[in-house]
Amino acid sequence: MVTGSHERVKAMDYEFLFYWISWMLWVVFFFFLKNDVIRFWLSSAVLVWIITSGLSVNIFQISIRLSLIFLLFVSFILLSFSRNKWTAVLGAFGIGFGYGAYQVFEQINPLWFIFPSTVILLILGYLIVQYISADIYVQLGIWFLGITYGELLFGLVQFSYGIAYFIGDDEYLYHSVVFVAAVLLYRLFKWVSQKVSQFVQAYS
Repeated sequence: MVTGSHERVKAMDYEFLFYWISWMLWVVFFFFLKNDVIRFWLSSAVLVWIITSGLSVNIFQISIRLSLIFLLFVSFILLSFSRNKWTAVLGAFGIGFGYGAYQVFEQINPLWFIFPSTVILLILGYLIVQYISADIYVQLGIWFLGITYGELLFGLVQFSYGIAYFIGDDEYLYHSVVFVAAVLLYRLFKWVSQKVSQFVQAYS
């Protein structure tokens, strides 16, 4: 009973954080981007992401959230900007295997993991995508494809054992959107650091 209650609270936290971060991203894209074309596509993509998060489909008795299918579609578009697509796809599959395996081990024995899963996933994920490409769109494409593949893999493993699992759950949504926010914040930090460094050098 305690475990079930804890899981419900945890799911509510992931859901709240996903919507909060998503709307913050939409505000940033819609009101602070100067390029009209990029602003339109990014803000529209976030809106579709939010809308599809509340919808699901049943495929062969497997419940799949529509936002997972949407992110899969978005990842293909973003990876089209990559100069080395095969490396990007292989990197995404590597992230996917890691994400799926992490979920399996977390289910088996969560006490193995001292640090929160989000922290570990963000650090390892960013190191991988940064090594593959410096382009932010490609990085996001790798991450989206990777965790989507991992989520599908984990869901199919659960299904094969007769365990009901909703593919594209709130934790998946949270991990997908928090990576976007983390990458943007890191790039903002780098930009501010460069400006401060240039200012100090100019007046020193």
